[in-house]
Amino acid sequence: MQDTYKTRDIHEASFLFASQCKLLTLESSENGYFFIFQNLLTCQQLADSYWDKTGVVVAKDLADSFGVLKRKVFQS
Repeated sequence: MQDTYKTRDIHEASFLFASQCKLLTLESSENGYFFIFQNLLTCQQLADSYWDKTGVVVAKDLADSFGVLKRKVFQS
C-alpha cells in the first residue's frame, strides 16, 4: 500500500488515531499487529512529534483511542 504509515507500537498508533489519522486496517505479523494509517507524510510528521515529545492531544482522546485500538486487536 502506497501512501500509508505502519507502526507496531499501540501507544504511537493511539496518538495518531487521537490526532485524526485514518486507520485503514490491522495487519497480522509474527510478533503481533501493525496499525496501518492513511497519509504517510502527515502520519510521519505526527509520529516524529510523538517520539520527540512535542506532540499534543487531549488526554481523554488519547485514552479513548487506546481503548478503541486495543479492542480492534483483540477482535482480530
